[in-house]
Amino acid sequence: MTTTFTVRPDALARLAAGRGDADAVRLLRDARLSERLLLLGYVVRQATSAGRTGVATAFEVLAEAQRRDPAVVGDLLALPWVGAWVARCARSAQAGALRAGGGEAGTGEDDAAHLGALAAVAAARTGVDADLVAPVRAGRVMFPGWGAAVLPAPAPDQARIRVRAGTVVPGEDTAGWLPLRWLHANVDGRPIRVALDDLDPYRDCHQRPVADRVPAAEVARWQDGFAAAWRLLVRYAPARADEIAAGLAALVPLSATAAAGTSVTCDDTFGGCALTLPVHPAVFAATLVHEFQHAKMSAIRRLVPLYDRDAAGRFHAPWRPDPRPVGALVQGVYAFLGVADFWRSVRAAPQVRDRAASSLRDRAEQEFADLREQVRHAHGALVRSGCLTPAGEIFHARMGVALDAMLAEPVPPGVACRARRRLARNRVAWHVRNRVLP
Repeated sequence: MTTTFTVRPDALARLAAGRGDADAVRLLRDARLSERLLLLGYVVRQATSAGRTGVATAFEVLAEAQRRDPAVVGDLLALPWVGAWVARCARSAQAGALRAGGGEAGTGEDDAAHLGALAAVAAARTGVDADLVAPVRAGRVMFPGWGAAVLPAPAPDQARIRVRAGTVVPGEDTAGWLPLRWLHANVDGRPIRVALDDLDPYRDCHQRPVADRVPAAEVARWQDGFAAAWRLLVRYAPARADEIAAGLAALVPLSATAAAGTSVTCDDTFGGCALTLPVHPAVFAATLVHEFQHAKMSAIRRLVPLYDRDAAGRFHAPWRPDPRPVGALVQGVYAFLGVADFWRSVRAAPQVRDRAASSLRDRAEQEFADLREQVRHAHGALVRSGCLTPAGEIFHARMGVALDAMLAEPVPPGVACRARRRLARNRVAWHVRNRVLP
C-alpha cells in the first residue's frame, strides 16, 4: 500500500514562516523515508533481475527485521547517508549498472551490495539470525549508524557476515572496530544526540572533501562547540531547537582543505549535513538552523510543487557570487529567512550585564539587519519572477508575512544604514561580475 503524505495548512503556514514544529518535521522525515522505501524496492527489483542473489537475500532479512520491529528498521532507513546510498543505487540501476558478479568500489553492483551491511544492523537490532555479504572498502566493512569493522590486510573485496543472537561477526578475523562517535547535549530538559560521522562511505555526497577519521582531541572540540551552540538555541530559540532535535541525525566534518565556514546539505540526506567546525557557538547554532532549513525545504518541495523546475531564469542571490536558478533561490531565501529569525530571537533576548552576552546581541543586531535586507531583495525577485506555481505563490506570500514582521522591527539607524549599503554594494558587484545589466 502506498501512503499519501499531505501537509496540514496550519503546519504549512508555520513552515512557510521559516519555522515549524516537531510534528511537522516528523511528517517531513516520514515522507522522505517513504520515498527511500520506493527507491529501495526499485533497486532490489533491478538487482534481483540482474542475478544479484546477495542483494535479494539482504532484502529478505531486512523485511523480516521490519516485521519484528518496524520502528527500528524505520529509524535505520531514515539515516541521512542511507538516503544518499539508495539514491546512488537508483541512479546506477537506471544506468544498467547492477549486473551480476563481484563489484568494485564505486560501481553500481558494489553500491547495491551495501544492503548486506544495512540488513546486518537491522537483523542484530531485532534478533534475526542471518548470513549476509557486504563490500569491503579500504579494508573496512561499514555498518550504518553503528561503526566500521577493520579487516586485516590483505582485505578481501567482500566480507561474509554472520548475525547470531544480536551479534554481528564478519566472516574474516577482524583487527579492530571503529565506533561511530556522537555529539550530545541536554539543556533545560531539551536533549539532542547526533552522530559525528567520519566513517560512512556515503557521507561523501556533498561535492566537498570530507574528513577522514577525526582525532579524539578534535572530537572533543566538536562536542564543546556543539554543546555551546545547543545552549544558545535552547536559550534564545527553543521552538527552533525542538524541530532540530526532532530531525537532525548526523553531522559530517569536512576536510581541513575546505574553506572555513563551509556548510552544505545534500538533497538526498534529510537530517544530515557537512560542515567545517564553526569558530563560535553562535555561528555553530546559526549554521545548524541554516542547514536544517535546507533539509526542510528539500522535503517540502517534494510534497508541494512550489516553482517551475524548467524555468530558465537566473537570479541575484546576495549570498552567492553566481547567478542562481529559481530552485536554488527558493532554497536560499528559505534558509536565510530561518537564520534571520534566529538572530532576531537573540537580539530580542532580555538584556543582562554579561559582556559576552552583550557582544553577542550586538552581533545579532547587525546579522539580523543584513539578512532581512538580503532576504527582502531575493524574496521580491521570486515573487516577481513568474516562476512560482499557485501553491508556491501562497507559500511565498506566507513567507512574506514573516519577512514583513522582521522588516517592521526597529533597529538602530546606523545598523540599518550599514545593511542597506552592503546590499547595494553587493548588487553592483554582482552585476559587474556577471555582466548583467541592472
